[in-house]
Amino acid sequence: MATLKVNLTIVGNASIQENTPANLFPMNGWYLFLLNPDCSDFSKPMNNRSYGMIPVDRGYAEIKDVPPGRYLLYAIQNPFEIAAFEGGGLFQCNYISQYAVVDVCCGCKDVCVTLYNTGLHHCIIIIVHWLNVLTAQKYVDPKIAQTAIKALTDVVKATGKTSPGDEILNAHIEKITKLFVKSNETKKDKK
Repeated sequence: MATLKVNLTIVGNASIQENTPANLFPMNGWYLFLLNPDCSDFSKPMNNRSYGMIPVDRGYAEIKDVPPGRYLLYAIQNPFEIAAFEGGGLFQCNYISQYAVVDVCCGCKDVCVTLYNTGLHHCIIIIVHWLNVLTAQKYVDPKIAQTAIKALTDVVKATGKTSPGDEILNAHIEKITKLFVKSNETKKDKK
Protein backbone atom coordinates (compact mmCIF):
# COMPACT_ATOMS: atom_id res chain seq x y z
CA MET A 1 0.00 0.00 0.00
CA ALA A 2 1.26 3.45 -0.92
CA THR A 3 0.75 6.99 0.27
CA LEU A 4 0.00 9.55 -2.44
CA LYS A 5 1.63 12.86 -1.55
CA VAL A 6 -0.22 15.46 -3.59
CA ASN A 7 0.77 19.08 -4.22
CA LEU A 8 -1.61 21.56 -5.84
CA THR A 9 -0.47 24.73 -7.61
CA ILE A 10 -2.20 28.09 -7.75
CA VAL A 11 -4.25 28.84 -10.85
CA GLY A 12 -2.00 29.63 -13.82
CA ASN A 13 1.41 29.11 -12.22
CA ALA A 14 2.97 25.66 -11.86
CA SER A 15 5.78 27.07 -9.67
CA ILE A 16 3.65 28.36 -6.79
CA GLN A 17 1.86 26.18 -4.24
CA GLU A 18 -1.86 26.83 -3.60
CA ASN A 19 -2.24 28.49 -0.17
CA THR A 20 -5.92 28.03 0.74
CA PRO A 21 -6.25 26.40 4.17
CA ALA A 22 -8.26 23.20 4.50
CA ASN A 23 -11.92 23.63 5.37
CA LEU A 24 -14.55 21.15 6.30
CA PHE A 25 -17.04 20.27 3.55
CA PRO A 26 -19.16 22.03 2.38
CA MET A 27 -17.06 25.10 3.15
CA ASN A 28 -14.70 26.77 0.67
CA GLY A 29 -11.51 24.97 -0.18
CA TRP A 30 -9.92 22.34 -2.39
CA TYR A 31 -10.65 18.62 -2.24
CA LEU A 32 -8.99 15.61 -3.90
CA PHE A 33 -10.77 12.80 -5.68
CA LEU A 34 -9.09 9.54 -6.69
CA LEU A 35 -11.19 7.60 -9.16
CA ASN A 36 -11.61 3.87 -9.45
CA PRO A 37 -9.04 2.10 -11.61
CA ASP A 38 -12.03 0.26 -13.17
CA CYS A 39 -12.76 3.13 -15.54
CA SER A 40 -15.84 1.36 -16.88
CA ASP A 41 -17.80 1.93 -13.67
CA PHE A 42 -16.94 4.89 -11.44
CA SER A 43 -19.84 4.06 -9.12
CA LYS A 44 -18.01 1.09 -7.59
CA PRO A 45 -16.17 1.88 -4.36
CA MET A 46 -12.48 1.05 -4.48
CA ASN A 47 -11.53 -1.73 -2.10
CA ASN A 48 -14.50 -0.89 0.12
CA ARG A 49 -12.94 2.49 0.75
CA SER A 50 -13.73 6.06 -0.28
CA TYR A 51 -11.00 8.11 -1.95
CA GLY A 52 -12.97 11.29 -2.38
CA MET A 53 -13.52 14.59 -0.62
CA ILE A 54 -10.00 14.64 0.81
CA PRO A 55 -9.31 18.21 2.01
CA VAL A 56 -6.24 19.95 0.62
CA ASP A 57 -4.46 22.13 3.18
CA ARG A 58 -2.38 24.96 1.68
CA GLY A 59 -1.77 22.98 -1.49
CA TYR A 60 -0.91 19.64 0.12
CA ALA A 61 -2.73 16.45 1.02
CA GLU A 62 -1.96 12.78 1.49
CA ILE A 63 -4.03 9.77 0.51
CA LYS A 64 -2.91 6.79 2.57
CA ASP A 65 -3.17 3.04 1.95
CA VAL A 66 -3.65 3.16 -1.82
CA PRO A 67 -3.25 -0.32 -3.33
CA PRO A 68 -1.33 -0.96 -6.56
CA GLY A 69 -3.16 0.09 -9.70
CA ARG A 70 -3.84 2.95 -12.10
CA TYR A 71 -5.87 5.89 -10.80
CA LEU A 72 -7.28 9.18 -12.03
CA LEU A 73 -6.58 12.02 -9.58
CA TYR A 74 -7.92 15.58 -9.59
CA ALA A 75 -8.79 18.40 -7.23
CA ILE A 76 -11.94 20.50 -7.19
CA GLN A 77 -12.76 23.73 -5.40
CA ASN A 78 -15.92 24.23 -3.33
CA PRO A 79 -17.58 20.95 -4.38
CA PHE A 80 -21.20 20.16 -3.70
CA GLU A 81 -22.99 16.92 -4.40
CA ILE A 82 -25.73 17.10 -7.01
CA ALA A 83 -26.50 13.38 -7.23
CA ALA A 84 -25.77 10.44 -4.95
CA PHE A 85 -25.44 6.77 -5.85
CA GLU A 86 -24.14 3.66 -4.15
CA GLY A 87 -20.40 3.99 -3.65
CA GLY A 88 -20.13 7.64 -4.66
CA GLY A 89 -21.73 10.75 -5.98
CA LEU A 90 -21.73 13.36 -8.71
CA PHE A 91 -20.25 16.72 -7.75
CA GLN A 92 -20.36 20.20 -9.19
CA CYS A 93 -17.67 22.73 -8.34
CA ASN A 94 -16.28 26.20 -8.97
CA TYR A 95 -12.96 25.06 -10.45
CA ILE A 96 -11.13 21.85 -11.33
CA SER A 97 -7.42 21.11 -11.63
CA GLN A 98 -5.93 19.16 -14.50
CA TYR A 99 -6.32 15.40 -14.21
CA ALA A 100 -3.34 13.21 -13.41
CA VAL A 101 -3.02 9.52 -14.15
CA VAL A 102 -1.22 7.95 -11.21
CA ASP A 103 0.38 4.51 -11.36
CA VAL A 104 0.93 2.97 -7.95
CA CYS A 105 3.36 0.07 -8.32
CA CYS A 106 3.69 -3.01 -6.14
CA GLY A 107 5.98 -2.19 -3.25
CA CYS A 108 5.61 1.59 -3.66
CA LYS A 109 5.66 3.45 -0.36
CA ASP A 110 5.30 7.07 -1.44
CA VAL A 111 4.09 8.45 -4.77
CA CYS A 112 4.48 12.20 -5.30
CA VAL A 113 2.08 14.00 -7.65
CA THR A 114 1.65 17.67 -8.52
CA LEU A 115 -1.72 18.81 -9.83
CA TYR A 116 -1.48 21.89 -12.03
CA ASN A 117 -4.25 24.49 -12.05
CA THR A 118 -4.32 25.97 -15.52
CA GLY A 119 -5.11 29.60 -16.16
CA LEU A 120 -7.63 31.19 -18.53
CA HIS A 121 -5.33 31.20 -21.57
CA HIS A 122 -4.50 27.50 -21.35
CA CYS A 123 -8.15 26.49 -20.89
CA ILE A 124 -9.19 28.46 -23.97
CA ILE A 125 -6.26 27.23 -26.07
CA ILE A 126 -7.20 23.62 -25.25
CA ILE A 127 -10.79 24.24 -26.41
CA VAL A 128 -9.54 25.86 -29.63
CA HIS A 129 -7.18 22.92 -30.20
CA TRP A 130 -9.98 20.38 -29.83
CA LEU A 131 -12.33 22.38 -32.04
CA ASN A 132 -9.63 22.24 -34.75
CA VAL A 133 -9.18 18.48 -34.23
CA LEU A 134 -12.92 17.77 -34.27
CA THR A 135 -13.40 19.93 -37.36
CA ALA A 136 -10.61 18.10 -39.19
CA GLN A 137 -12.23 14.78 -38.26
CA LYS A 138 -15.60 16.10 -39.52
CA TYR A 139 -17.33 15.84 -36.12
CA VAL A 140 -18.00 19.59 -36.02
CA ASP A 141 -19.32 21.87 -38.75
CA PRO A 142 -16.37 24.08 -39.87
CA LYS A 143 -18.48 27.26 -40.02
CA ILE A 144 -19.71 26.82 -36.46
CA ALA A 145 -16.24 25.87 -35.22
CA GLN A 146 -14.60 28.89 -36.88
CA THR A 147 -17.10 31.23 -35.24
CA ALA A 148 -16.29 29.75 -31.83
CA ILE A 149 -12.53 29.70 -32.50
CA LYS A 150 -12.54 33.37 -33.53
CA ALA A 151 -14.55 34.38 -30.44
CA LEU A 152 -12.30 32.41 -28.09
CA THR A 153 -9.15 33.74 -29.77
CA ASP A 154 -10.49 37.29 -29.34
CA VAL A 155 -11.04 36.60 -25.63
CA VAL A 156 -7.42 35.43 -25.26
CA LYS A 157 -6.11 38.52 -27.08
CA ALA A 158 -8.28 40.85 -24.99
CA THR A 159 -7.04 39.44 -21.68
CA GLY A 160 -3.43 40.28 -22.45
CA LYS A 161 -0.47 38.55 -20.86
CA THR A 162 -0.75 34.83 -20.14
CA SER A 163 -0.40 33.35 -16.69
CA PRO A 164 3.24 32.35 -15.98
CA GLY A 165 2.67 28.60 -16.22
CA ASP A 166 0.40 28.76 -19.25
CA GLU A 167 2.81 30.27 -21.77
CA ILE A 168 4.92 27.12 -22.14
CA LEU A 169 1.85 24.86 -22.29
CA ASN A 170 0.19 27.09 -24.89
CA ALA A 171 3.28 26.96 -27.13
CA HIS A 172 3.27 23.16 -26.85
CA ILE A 173 -0.44 22.91 -27.72
CA GLU A 174 0.07 25.27 -30.71
CA LYS A 175 2.91 23.06 -31.97
CA ILE A 176 0.78 19.92 -31.64
CA THR A 177 -2.13 21.60 -33.43
CA LYS A 178 0.08 22.68 -36.35
CA LEU A 179 1.52 19.16 -36.66
CA PHE A 180 -1.98 17.69 -36.61
CA VAL A 181 -3.27 20.09 -39.28
CA LYS A 182 -0.17 19.48 -41.43
CA SER A 183 -0.64 15.70 -41.06
CA ASN A 184 -4.28 15.97 -42.16
CA GLU A 185 -3.33 18.12 -45.16
CA THR A 186 -0.70 15.56 -46.18
CA LYS A 187 -3.29 12.76 -45.99
CA LYS A 188 -5.70 14.78 -48.17
CA ASP A 189 -2.96 15.45 -50.76
CA LYS A 190 -2.20 11.71 -51.03
CA LYS A 191 -5.83 10.92 -51.87
